Amino acid sequence: MPFEQLRDRHVLELAAGTGFWTDIIADSALSILATDFNVATLQVAKDRCTWPDCVAFVEADAFSLDELSGTFDAALAAFFWSHLPLSMLDSFLEVLFGRIEPGAKVVFMDNRYVEGSNIRSLGLTTREIPIKRGCWTAERPTKS
Repeated sequence: MPFEQLRDRHVLELAAGTGFWTDIIADSALSILATDFNVATLQVAKDRCTWPDCVAFVEADAFSLDELSGTFDAALAAFFWSHLPLSMLDSFLEVLFGRIEPGAKVVFMDNRYVEGSNIRSLGLTTREIPIKRGCWTAERPTKS
């Protein structure tokens, strides 16, 4: 399970939404800073349960993480990748990798593209959609 990658780590969670995935990792991570751009959704997450002291929620834009406090040796973005325009992937990854420690574990999890899904409502063509999606983990490259 990819969440094992987050055990005993300080996790920066992007696009935490209602806190569903935050709840899944809350008992195994050392700390979680769950972020989302949507304040109302973050409030739903905060109110959904009594969170362990290691969990905090903060409004943040995934493309601007400089103002967040803390040191993170892991990151989680569940069901966010498919919302990123391909033209913004490089800048998103640059911001994320600039905010986490070298060697940090990163877990991205998302749906696979399915013909007839709502992606058409965004005006994207099949060519613009990454072919490979799903659950994968990576390590932030260490500086050489």
